[in-house]
Amino acid sequence: MKNWIVATFIVLSTLLTCSAQILEHWTYDGVSDGPLSSAPSLSGTGNSFGSGASFLQVKSLAGLISPPSFDYLQGISDASYQGKTTGIVTISYDVDSVFFLNTTGSATFGFGLRSLASGTDDCNVFLLYQAKEYKFVVTDANGTQTSASISSGQFNLTDLSVKQVYNLDVKGTPGSFKVYYSIAGGADVEIFPETLTVHADFNLNEFTFAVPFTGTSWRPSNNSFSFDNLLLEAPSPVLEFVQQGVSYIQDNGILGGDTYEPGDILQIVTTNKNDSVVTATDVSTSLSANPSSFSITPLSTLNFSSVDPGEIYTATYRVEILDGAVNGSNTFTVVNQIGAGADAVAFPASF
Repeated sequence: MKNWIVATFIVLSTLLTCSAQILEHWTYDGVSDGPLSSAPSLSGTGNSFGSGASFLQVKSLAGLISPPSFDYLQGISDASYQGKTTGIVTISYDVDSVFFLNTTGSATFGFGLRSLASGTDDCNVFLLYQAKEYKFVVTDANGTQTSASISSGQFNLTDLSVKQVYNLDVKGTPGSFKVYYSIAGGADVEIFPETLTVHADFNLNEFTFAVPFTGTSWRPSNNSFSFDNLLLEAPSPVLEFVQQGVSYIQDNGILGGDTYEPGDILQIVTTNKNDSVVTATDVSTSLSANPSSFSITPLSTLNFSSVDPGEIYTATYRVEILDGAVNGSNTFTVVNQIGAGADAVAFPASF
């Protein structure tokens, strides 16, 4: 009978991630009250959406938009991304609060990308307030359309997060532009899924910020957008080890469960995920442990040409416990990897 533990499978650590390429980043914590032009991008570019517009302010640790008196559009072009035609680009920001006590009509503001490849091709998203109702107005290759209500029956909205994902690798196809929002930390909601489209000839020229005034009815007091954590980035794929499943192929003793002894043969299935908004290509996964204690043989493919955002992929292994196994807990390491050689990006995790 079994009288000692060879391996008890417990998750010991989680994945390591690789960093996205931050193109522009603003956060207004610690910035003195004043024009937004006094709060340049933290990414090191020194860019600002202020440009002296008096209605754009830093107030109470956030960017504040009070009622404008003209159509405002500020575009930023920077060598780090101007002319970009491939890859993924995302815009994200938080709306701390929107307050329209004295506005009975409508008001909008939003961010987007502009291409000058064929005139002016905008892909942008505006938050629209109209008669105590909040919606999104999206412009893409298909034109302009308005979403269903995301909040209604009130003049204020708080704790809204927005993400805009531009996939320039598949531009011209439905789903190449995606828009998500969440309220108060809730689940992400996608609007117009698999419909929005980046223009087929898109060539990133400007990161744009617009506050339209014509046709709106902002009032001069008690009306404002307050936003923070504005980020323009080129995200990297992130591969995650989710869980393992362990079962017997051959039990050399009489006890089952999670204790094993030399001679036992197990089957271990690792479950992994692309936990990002970017497709990962040239993906591989592996399982390893002390070679004097375990012999590991793959029973399934370990290589995947591409893994889509949110996609789950698994690998199956035959694991024999050898005579040299040490009594006690043992560590297995899963490595999910993108690429190979010196340029590979690895995401190790252990259980």
